[in-house]
Amino acid sequence: ALLISTLLFFLEWRHTREFIPTLITALTFGMSSIPEEFPIVFTLYLSLGAWRLSKRNVLVKSLPSVETLGGVDVICTDKTGTLTLGRFQLEEFRMWNPSFPLDQAWKTALMACEIHPVDPMEIPVAEKCGQMGISLPEWELIEDTPFDPITKMMSHRWKKRMNGETILAMKGALESILKRCELTANETLTIESLNREITKAGKRVLAVARSKADGNRAEFIGLLVYHDPIRTSAAPAIQQCMNAGIEIKMITGDHRMTAQSVAEQIGLTHLPGQIHSSDEILEMDSDSRKRAYLDGRVFARFTPELKHELVKTLKEAGKIVAMTGDGINDAPALRLADIGISMGKHATDAARSAAKMVLIENDFSGVVSAVLEGRRIFSNLNRSFSYLISFHTPIILLTLIPPIVGWPSIMMPTHIILLELIVHPVSAFTFENLEAKTHQKNRRMLGTQKVLNALLSGSLLSIACMIVFRRMPSLSLEQSRAMTFGLICMGNAFFVYSECKPVLHRRFAVTVLLILVFTLLTTGSEPIANRLHLEVIGWREWIWMPIISAIAVFRLPDFRPDPKTV
Repeated sequence: ALLISTLLFFLEWRHTREFIPTLITALTFGMSSIPEEFPIVFTLYLSLGAWRLSKRNVLVKSLPSVETLGGVDVICTDKTGTLTLGRFQLEEFRMWNPSFPLDQAWKTALMACEIHPVDPMEIPVAEKCGQMGISLPEWELIEDTPFDPITKMMSHRWKKRMNGETILAMKGALESILKRCELTANETLTIESLNREITKAGKRVLAVARSKADGNRAEFIGLLVYHDPIRTSAAPAIQQCMNAGIEIKMITGDHRMTAQSVAEQIGLTHLPGQIHSSDEILEMDSDSRKRAYLDGRVFARFTPELKHELVKTLKEAGKIVAMTGDGINDAPALRLADIGISMGKHATDAARSAAKMVLIENDFSGVVSAVLEGRRIFSNLNRSFSYLISFHTPIILLTLIPPIVGWPSIMMPTHIILLELIVHPVSAFTFENLEAKTHQKNRRMLGTQKVLNALLSGSLLSIACMIVFRRMPSLSLEQSRAMTFGLICMGNAFFVYSECKPVLHRRFAVTVLLILVFTLLTTGSEPIANRLHLEVIGWREWIWMPIISAIAVFRLPDFRPDPKTV
């Protein structure tokens, strides 16, 4: 803008040799060509988007992440508490040895839990034991091995105060517990078959075992069977994602069969080869592992390290990744993802610190709402930026061309300021809260088609204005300026229409009405027109103005490929 304004100053100076009018002409061009609205609109839309998300219990830590949401290709989501309620209902204790005393089995399960349980899977065990009158007053905890995210098990060693007897109680993933139990091959197969039968129904299972010796070989006790209800909002949210072209990858620490059952219940479609457990992934070579990450839909028994590797692989493939999590171990994957989302009120400080968004409620539908809101903001930014390009094109051309070809000035500084008074509220108010034309992802901001159409509309309106300005000899110079000014104002109404169609929002009607009133006052009211170096135009010109300015709605045929083929 500065360079062209300087060039324009010297061109005009060469023709007129008048310093002040030449300086005004150059400054007018500078005012018209600087697109100061772009950063204003960008910040405003993202801020209002963050505000709307906060009303849905989604807190945005940085404004650019709101825009990034609109480009998300893949959502990697936890299962427990996000797709399910995370409220574990203890249904039964499936005993392995029917002759084993039931009270001793429940006491072993209680011993494997924390003394003051807070985990949602331990609380039901403590409650059940309380109902049965089972407690541990005669036992002392002497060794606490916390839950290991790798082996997915934990153990407690207890000592009896009276005789010094020790018991090692353990619970966790069946495959880890079985490795520590003294069982025959047939017994192991029978237990695994029982576990598959239970997990096929979507149940979650904890294996319980105990050892009275050094704990190297334990006695298998049985399976604690839990039911974690599916969130009613999960299936519709998954369907929304599928309709919007967003890929869902469900990650869980549960058994493969449990994960598969939940995926089927929520409508997460998948093929048999799209379900992977951590053991399978670890045995793959690098190429096979990459294909599994890209094609897979359900990932079971996954560790934090594998989550991080999954996100890294997706990003290297050019995907924009959103990752949910709430634990300390999730922090690396949350930080690596394009959008890390901390889930729920009980998320750790580490997870919230690493994330760019915080969901107050641990509900997958909140993630989907945030992504779709991001796409709406992205769509509306496209509309607003396209409008701004269309708006600036005629102002720049009508300010630049007349001095070059030796015409009188068409646009004066006053007219530029008045038009800026139109464009700022229009660009900020009209497009900000519109529904997206499609929930499909926009591949880029202001694609080639969009820019060409915006430039074409603005250029056609500019040509029409110049023809009217030079080819209506019955009008005086001030009337010609008034006619041109009116054409630009009405052309703005058609610019707005082009961006809002096919659904015309209430804001569109308000905007067009205000533009028409503004045009009527500036070109039809003599006191106002005289103040603006214009003259009132007649009813014939008013009839022609909307007809001529309608040229601004012309668009090139869509030459983009079908989105399904992209």
